[in-house]
Amino acid sequence: MTVAVIGAGPYGLSVAAHMPKHRVQTRVFGMPMESWKRMPERMCLKSVWSASSLADPHSSFTLDRYDGSSRIARDQPIPLAFFLEYARWFQEQAVPEMENACVSRLRHAGGRFQLELADGRDVEAQTVVVAIGVRNFAYTPEVARDLPADLSSHTGDYVSFEPFHGARVAVLGSGQSALESAAFLGFTARSEPRPTRRSSTSSPTAAGSVCASAMGPSVRSTICCLAPGTGRASKASRSSIRRCGGASLSTTATRYSTGGSNRRCRDFTS
Repeated sequence: MTVAVIGAGPYGLSVAAHMPKHRVQTRVFGMPMESWKRMPERMCLKSVWSASSLADPHSSFTLDRYDGSSRIARDQPIPLAFFLEYARWFQEQAVPEMENACVSRLRHAGGRFQLELADGRDVEAQTVVVAIGVRNFAYTPEVARDLPADLSSHTGDYVSFEPFHGARVAVLGSGQSALESAAFLGFTARSEPRPTRRSSTSSPTAAGSVCASAMGPSVRSTICCLAPGTGRASKASRSSIRRCGGASLSTTATRYSTGGSNRRCRDFTS
């Protein structure tokens, strides 16, 4: 039996790492940790140390066994950069035979799966594990769908929030993603984030921008990362966070306030 694993993030790598134990021929397609590399650069994981290791059948490649683990305090949020280093080591040890190719189409015919790769090759497999993450399924709420491209973007598009420096940004949503983005905007870019409720989006451009929800850590982890040693937000930050409420939306639109002109923001899986 041949198993094809589509995606090389934490889940895809962990599934692939278990296959040799069961003597299953496996082919893994994707770029290792591709989506994670496009997450905010100062992000921290929301999971604690004991729950953040990638999985292998004999626990041979856990965070505790990683040579670089001595650099990180076990009781502090795990920085994204460190987690990416660990994941690369895990992949090299547990899933060394990767195929850095993207799957462009998946079909099922004659009792088998047919995979069409972006490089033109065709592959057959009896079983397929799809672990592509959520990046390709970003949701744009109706209120933002008709905004011009220079005003509308998803929070997941940003590795750094520096493009918002000096901007007035209204954050649509009040869930984890919205609060996380507001924290990054306030701490990193020194912009003026304005978290809003879902009901306050009737005039999305009134505050100068419409914003979204990102994918990533909890607010506590974000603040610990951006203000290490404090473990909590400043009084001003907590005040702005408490003003949020309601369900989270998942897109952002931005307008730069400098000179009253609009500037397009750079265009946040597996």
